[in-house]
Amino acid sequence: MRTVTALLIAVAALSAAGCSSSGQAAPPATDPPTAQSSSEPVSTCDFLTGALPRLRDAGSDLGARAQLNVEWANFLGRQPGTKLMNAAQLDAETARDCPAVRTQVLTVLRVKAFTGLA
Repeated sequence: MRTVTALLIAVAALSAAGCSSSGQAAPPATDPPTAQSSSEPVSTCDFLTGALPRLRDAGSDLGARAQLNVEWANFLGRQPGTKLMNAAQLDAETARDCPAVRTQVLTVLRVKAFTGLA
């Protein structure tokens, strides 16, 4: 778990610094303009579906990882009832509930599973 936390902090720091593999500033992380601002809870699968276009636009797999990290933190902040999942739980939930979206996100991140981000 410490490795995952350290990785997320490092990715967030790179995102904040505006790094990308092309040498250009990465686009700023933005909150998804979906129903997430409403009082209704949004599922993890809905979150990933909404985040996918921005992950693709991040410019690199590292940029996509940073973007996902920032958006995941914002998502959890807007969903106070959502329990923080570890990577294995996220893999299990998305494999069960939205395998196609999971595959697309993992492809953009260039990993085989969310546990591969550690």
